[in-house]
Amino acid sequence: MEATRGAARYFYVDVQDTARLRAAALLHPRMENEWIFAYAAPYTWRDIQTTLAKPYPDRIFAPQMEAPSLDRSDIELPVKAEYWLKEMGRMGWTSLEDSVLANTRDLA
Repeated sequence: MEATRGAARYFYVDVQDTARLRAAALLHPRMENEWIFAYAAPYTWRDIQTTLAKPYPDRIFAPQMEAPSLDRSDIELPVKAEYWLKEMGRMGWTSLEDSVLANTRDLA
């Protein structure tokens, strides 16, 4: 667990949200010459551990990790990316829980 202590500040984005933003960049008639910086929210490995424990309460995926503070950096660009997701028919970013469970359903 030493490796995760110093590396607790991450941001996630769901792979399907990334694909939708790429499709918007290629296909949306109003998107021209824009940089798209995509991240949905900050997370910690403890968040992932907690997310996995909900549907699989009898499984132990790793020893309990400490809950470090989240990176609350003030980055405004994802608002624009979220706008383009909505233009592509989504309500917004895919939640961390939905993303983790979709990517681990067959593993647990």
